[in-house]
Amino acid sequence: MDFARLAEFIAIIDAGSIAQAATKLNLSAATLSHRLRQFEQTLGFKLFKRNHTRMELTAEGYYFYQDALRISQHYRAIKQAMHQATE
Repeated sequence: MDFARLAEFIAIIDAGSIAQAATKLNLSAATLSHRLRQFEQTLGFKLFKRNHTRMELTAEGYYFYQDALRISQHYRAIKQAMHQATE
């Protein structure tokens, strides 16, 4: 699992758009959009339905988002525990 792409996916949803998420992540919207498409290819399903003016989660994207939040929280907890263990 690419945790950086997972975090970007969550950021897109939290921000409400690729452009706003890209700004918060200090990336260009084009870069973030490209990474999202690659992430979708890796996963094997589309996370968003795209049209000219907006994006909305697919059913798969909705369920993946719920799991993504749990995975992200667990990953952060593991990183923190490992950091504390090495101090």
